[in-house]
Amino acid sequence: MSPPAYATESLLPYLIVTKRYFLEDPALTIGLKLPPYTYEPQFTALVSATWRKPTDQGIAFLTSTNTLGNGLVFNDQVNDNSDPGFALSTGTGGLGGTTIHPLSVGNVSKLVSLLETPSLATKDKLAEAKERSMGDGNAVRDDIVVFGVGGIHSGITLKHFLDVGAVAGEVGTALGVEGVEIFERICKEAGLDVSPK
Repeated sequence: MSPPAYATESLLPYLIVTKRYFLEDPALTIGLKLPPYTYEPQFTALVSATWRKPTDQGIAFLTSTNTLGNGLVFNDQVNDNSDPGFALSTGTGGLGGTTIHPLSVGNVSKLVSLLETPSLATKDKLAEAKERSMGDGNAVRDDIVVFGVGGIHSGITLKHFLDVGAVAGEVGTALGVEGVEIFERICKEAGLDVSPK
């Protein structure tokens, strides 16, 4: 879910609900898609509110980042069209894709470090999660993981997120441009195994 997460007092009602549902069904996987943070107190307030384990508030993962609102793009910025006016009929929209990539990678890096999850351990974390889930079916992750999103359009941009500790990446804008074929291309460029199991 994508709750209002800039202010902890706005986020807490959501966390109360996630905790309740998690206690009723510990196998439930709940995550938060976060807005882009730009200063330290935003990060520390979030980590203080969610704690560090799913059993604390029912949150298993954080996806960072959502779009950054109130971007204004003119026609001449998206094509050679010299017509005056805005590229979007509404005028403003969210910044995403390659535009937000550096901020998103920085957010993931900061969240991973604050959650005390080791960076550069993506494969190990995924293998551990798989092992735990193969047990009695009731295994619960003991740490909150971070998914990276924002400007992934190549293996290199995916690796930016993986290199700072994200366990996976999410493709949005590039999927709309290239279609589903982009997933195989990105994985191959990143050196990830995409063969059917």
